[in-house]
Amino acid sequence: QVRLAADHQGRLTVIDHRSVSPVPRWKKYQDEHTKATKMMYAAPHRYTKQELVPLDLAPASFMRAPGEMTGMFALEVAMDELAEKCGLDPIEFRLRNEPPVDPSDQKPFSTRNLVACFTEGAKAFGWKPIDWQDWQREKNQAHDQAGEWQTGMGVASATYPHHFLFNTRARILFEGGRYKVGLQAADLGTGAWTILGQIAADALGVHVDAVDVELGHSRLPLAMLAGGSMGTYTWGSSIMVAAVKFREKYGSTPPEGASLTASGVLPKDYKNYSRHSFGAHFAEVGVSRVTGEVRVTRMLGVYAAGRIINPRTAHSQFVGGMTMGISA
Repeated sequence: QVRLAADHQGRLTVIDHRSVSPVPRWKKYQDEHTKATKMMYAAPHRYTKQELVPLDLAPASFMRAPGEMTGMFALEVAMDELAEKCGLDPIEFRLRNEPPVDPSDQKPFSTRNLVACFTEGAKAFGWKPIDWQDWQREKNQAHDQAGEWQTGMGVASATYPHHFLFNTRARILFEGGRYKVGLQAADLGTGAWTILGQIAADALGVHVDAVDVELGHSRLPLAMLAGGSMGTYTWGSSIMVAAVKFREKYGSTPPEGASLTASGVLPKDYKNYSRHSFGAHFAEVGVSRVTGEVRVTRMLGVYAAGRIINPRTAHSQFVGGMTMGISA
């Protein structure tokens, strides 16, 4: 349940987001339905609550951010509805409610490029600011016209928190004239094999073709699980630290069998910032007046996701996430 209130200038005064989740009696798993709501928009009066209801159910666990997605979906639908009530374009309404700092803890954002995602995305997508009176007239005219399909455009914010776990270690081994990077990480098809080799090559100062990546074996140094969008940052950090220390110890011409294992590190000031990625989604949608079928005919995602290690694999991740969103 989401309740929002705004003043006559279209600035939020109240954000109220509550969720109730059924859970097994013997395993209390909770999705983060209200997490994004706590930091997404500015409002002086805020309330979030998550309740669990024990039932006779099979156990659940995380899978591709279901809690964050469903919570953001509820919030963004409510934001659209309130934008219409305020007579404001959905993008303009969101921009008016940009917080200068994280509303949940008053920390400055490490980066928050949501405004840039909306402004650049609107130009690329051909978004025209909505005048709600004109929109209503066009809607009535379209309803009177013959034809099955009615089309419209929509927009929504996107965000995901920056997670990290630094119990991860990585090993650099020089063997047979090649640099072998090993850790217990798992590639679930997200491109870890590719980008971890790139990170190692960059840190070692060699061509990526001179690096072999080995993942997933228990005999390799301990690494955290694949999840929470933590892999590149966490695994990559341990590889970078290991590579730097390897060069410091062995130089640019290491002997055969030279090996070094190291743990990743966090930036010294990471606790002083609220750390999130941001994005904007634009969609052109058709709805059948006959069957109610919905078709997404065109979609654009614009993301501020930090440093992109590999544009091709990152693009695949973005398109995959948008595809999962459409199917949901």
